[in-house]
Amino acid sequence: PIVPIRVMGTSQSACLILVVDDSRTLRAAFGSYLETNGYLVSSVESVEHAIPVLESFEPHAVLLDSVLPGAIGLTLAEKIRKTDKFKHIKIIAMSGDDAMERLAGMVKSQYDVFLKKPFPMRKLLETLALLLPKTETAGADF
Repeated sequence: PIVPIRVMGTSQSACLILVVDDSRTLRAAFGSYLETNGYLVSSVESVEHAIPVLESFEPHAVLLDSVLPGAIGLTLAEKIRKTDKFKHIKIIAMSGDDAMERLAGMVKSQYDVFLKKPFPMRKLLETLALLLPKTETAGADF
């Protein structure tokens, strides 16, 4: 099936971020904040919708909620890590669930960073600046 992609921003040189979160409110908040800081953003609500977007959008990083309908974020993280074409993608896992935080600690090889929700939006920019090469990082003038 064709998945609608919401791409915010217009700069072709910007870093591409895929936001995967079942909360429409959080997808919009992350997207708006990242766009304001120079990133191109696509957002989807599930692992099922994220897979085709990975193919077409080719993000530099994925902001991935650990608890999603149908499959946990770890499912997508494992696919990214096992697919040669996607191995360069940085994965920022996030959750407000303490059990998911412990799980992320046990499988940290699947994630680059785990952020405990709620977190300040500035923390997201700082994390992206650390994970992505300077030439790919937008909004890193801090």
